[in-house]
Amino acid sequence: MIVHVLFFGKLRELLTIDKCDVSLSQENTIQYLVDNMKTLYPVLNDHYFVCSLNKNYVYDMMTRLSNDDVVGFIPPISGG
Repeated sequence: MIVHVLFFGKLRELLTIDKCDVSLSQENTIQYLVDNMKTLYPVLNDHYFVCSLNKNYVYDMMTRLSNDDVVGFIPPISGG
C-alpha cells in the first residue's frame, strides 16, 4: 500500500522536501503514519502540526488509511 505525504509551510522548509511516498505493508492509521514519519524525520517531534486526509482535516488519528491516500502535514497557519 502506498500513501502520499505532503508537507506544508514551515515543515516543508525544515525538511527541504515537499512530498514523499510511504510504503506500508498493511492497512494502518494516520497515527501509525505520523509516528513513523517522526522516526524518519525527528525534527517533526519539535513542531506542532495537524493532518489532512484527501484534502479534509483529520479529527480522529485512528482513521484508517487506504492505498493511494494523500496525507498532508500542516503546521499552524496565520495571516492577516
